[in-house]
Amino acid sequence: MTADKRRYDRLPVELEVELHAGSDHNFYTGFTHNISEGGLFIATSHLHPLGTRVEFTFTLDDRPDPIEVRGVVRWLREPEAVSPMPLGMGIEFEELAPAVLSRIQSFVERRRETIFYDDD
Repeated sequence: MTADKRRYDRLPVELEVELHAGSDHNFYTGFTHNISEGGLFIATSHLHPLGTRVEFTFTLDDRPDPIEVRGVVRWLREPEAVSPMPLGMGIEFEELAPAVLSRIQSFVERRRETIFYDDD
């Protein structure tokens, strides 16, 4: 039995992400597969090497203003992986501003409550 190494619980959610990588002007759009206060998974075929620093923007459904963050590629799900899950990259957030962290935490908590508690 292996222990889960994640520090934060992941929330399954699909959000559009605009990703900027490297010093050149590489820009493309992907979708999250999940998010937590520690990072997110971006489903994309545009994979970057482990350790690559990326900047990206996404919008949570509670407010229209985008969240701009930086992160580091910590793991990859590559094409040769035998998995029904999408290709992509696990990104760890870097140096989130307190207001951004609070906004992500609130979003995750509200969404988690609606998943586990039905209004019926």
